[in-house]
Amino acid sequence: MYIKKGINNINEAYNIAEQGNQKLSGNISISNPSTFNEFFLIKAIEIFKKEYPEVSFYLDSSSRTIDIHANGIDLVIRSSPLPNSQLVARKIFEQHRILVCSPEYLTKIPIPQHIHDLSALNSLAFSYPGYNSTFWILETIKCNESLSKNP
Repeated sequence: MYIKKGINNINEAYNIAEQGNQKLSGNISISNPSTFNEFFLIKAIEIFKKEYPEVSFYLDSSSRTIDIHANGIDLVIRSSPLPNSQLVARKIFEQHRILVCSPEYLTKIPIPQHIHDLSALNSLAFSYPGYNSTFWILETIKCNESLSKNP
């Protein structure tokens, strides 16, 4: 996932608070996927607000492509490549996914023996507006291969 624009504002806010020159207050607008809220952001905001209770947060829980300037968003968190723009992006962590299937589906197909066998199987691919993954990169201890797979 990448943090786009706004990281400098947060760093500046921390610097001001550490210097004690000003009381930290105001609004921070963040756009990010709802799953990120559940697993990371809500807890981080809770901790932050204990230290800085006069800061409020607006959360836009979506994965859609947005115009941060037009929507007044300070910080955007996405799990996709940054399109060509003037925005600044920073990688905050690796995100790993796994391939799974139901036991019932396995009874109806030949068991895949090689990653290329997967291209013949039915699949659902993770995507959202602005991010459409048309390939998978499968990694194991022994190999690092990619597989083009249209959902």
